[in-house]
Amino acid sequence: MLGVGAPAAMAQSEDTTTTTTPIRDSDTGLNDIVPQPNSGEAPDDPSDSGGWQQYLVFGLIIGGMAVIVAIVMRQSRRARAAQP
Repeated sequence: MLGVGAPAAMAQSEDTTTTTTPIRDSDTGLNDIVPQPNSGEAPDDPSDSGGWQQYLVFGLIIGGMAVIVAIVMRQSRRARAAQP
């Protein structure tokens, strides 16, 4: 009669190990997930990374955050001034 540990013992007897070695050509940098500094190309199109459209969106986000902070500060000053 096989006990509860019998399947585990059978699984341990099948010891098959495999080793894999990744092929990596470090000279070209083609296999890098994160590119090295100064290894890219200059933006050719406005929608490329680092193009003017990206900077415009960043400026709009920062401007929007500044407007939100200004509105919150103004409302809090009004609320404090209205308290007796």
